[in-house]
Amino acid sequence: MNITEYSNKGSRTVNQDYVIHRSLSADSAIFVLADGMGGYSHGEIAAQTVATKIVSFIEKNMTNYSPEDLIRESIAFANDALMVKRMELGGKKMGTVIAVLLILNSQAYIAWLGDSRVYKFSKSKMEFWTIDHSIVQQLSNKMAITSSIYEKYAAIVTRAIMGDEIKEEIPIEVLSVAKGDTFLLCSDGFYKQLPVEEYAASCDKINLKCLDDMAPDMDDNYSFIKVTV
Repeated sequence: MNITEYSNKGSRTVNQDYVIHRSLSADSAIFVLADGMGGYSHGEIAAQTVATKIVSFIEKNMTNYSPEDLIRESIAFANDALMVKRMELGGKKMGTVIAVLLILNSQAYIAWLGDSRVYKFSKSKMEFWTIDHSIVQQLSNKMAITSSIYEKYAAIVTRAIMGDEIKEEIPIEVLSVAKGDTFLLCSDGFYKQLPVEEYAASCDKINLKCLDDMAPDMDDNYSFIKVTV
């Protein structure tokens, strides 16, 4: 696999995005992108806590569950870890949205909560993308969204990890993987401000220096993990 990770705080004072991946075997790996919720406390700690706990659980329990249950159990484990972290920090509300990609040989398992996304490209054509858990997405399913409505609700997600009871089942998509396929996990600060298709379709290594230079003009943290099989 050809893997590129990137995260930048943009013009914000703190980077509340966190990206991580681990190789599980020659043809298998786990990738997690977390975007801490800025409306609550310590978004950067929430993102790092949840992302690292998901990865560590999956690394240690590969043979104990089916792939789908492995992901769901890892998210539950990370949610419990965030609850403990909240207590350590005085019980303040904390939260993060997540995008998770588990590649096991010729299958990809995708889970997400919130508005970070996972895209799949095959032969440079977009084949799949996750549907945001957000107020804007819910409204757009029913009506045309005006700019004023979008601005009012753009930052509000309907699902996230917050160290509370997870009442709804975690959505998981299962996709086939072929040589040359590309997956892109990214935070909303990335896909709202940059051309996702161009970065995914690029055959050459992404110019990270160019991304660094954009930081003063980016109004949110922007992060991604690009995986080409």
